[in-house]
Amino acid sequence: MRLNCETEIHYRLVNAGGGPTPTQCKRRAAYSTLTLTRHPVNKSPFLHLNTVKDPCGTKYRVDGNIAQVFTRCVSEGRARISFHDPKHDVVIKKADPANLRGFLSLLGRLVRGQPVECADLSQPPTKVTPVKSSMVVAKRGDYPSRFP
Repeated sequence: MRLNCETEIHYRLVNAGGGPTPTQCKRRAAYSTLTLTRHPVNKSPFLHLNTVKDPCGTKYRVDGNIAQVFTRCVSEGRARISFHDPKHDVVIKKADPANLRGFLSLLGRLVRGQPVECADLSQPPTKVTPVKSSMVVAKRGDYPSRFP
């Protein structure tokens, strides 16, 4: 299953023990695609995080590697997945709430070891394209304040 959203990666290990400030311990929010898939050889589940800058993506193991999933703001399209190894938090933002619920439900079934159909899991994307938005200017006052 794929989820198109905006993600941030928080590095918990760097921030421990009075290290750098939290703003230095995270990767900037970027449009990305989260994909739940299985390893082709040993069939263990993985979570792939692909961005425009990193099309190969980052791979996180799911079996026994998820510390906690924060789902309080799922109705707003936000969630947080904490991993044991590496000590990262994947912060999900600006996701469609219905798709996010389905994604987290499937992730929960994989964590608990329940059987999952192969149709629910998909291959990582080959290319991540951000959502394009257009600007409509009807009158002079509609221009952005910092427009060249």
